[in-house]
Amino acid sequence: MTKPPTTRTGRTHKISVGKTKCFITVNRGDDGQIIEVFAKADNGSQGNIDMACRLISLGLQGRADIATVMYRDAEWFNGI
Repeated sequence: MTKPPTTRTGRTHKISVGKTKCFITVNRGDDGQIIEVFAKADNGSQGNIDMACRLISLGLQGRADIATVMYRDAEWFNGI
């Protein structure tokens, strides 16, 4: 796993999933690859969301493909 850069470039997106409002921040490394994902929701499942974001970020920092990470855990993420 490579060490993430100390300065990151990112964007925050506001989305709605049903009645839940979410803010998702996606940070990229110097090479433009996604290296981190953070999310905040206005419901009671923030702990699960934090854990999912950490797992995604760790996979991406190890250079896993985002589609592979999301597809493999798609069933679990649908429950969030």
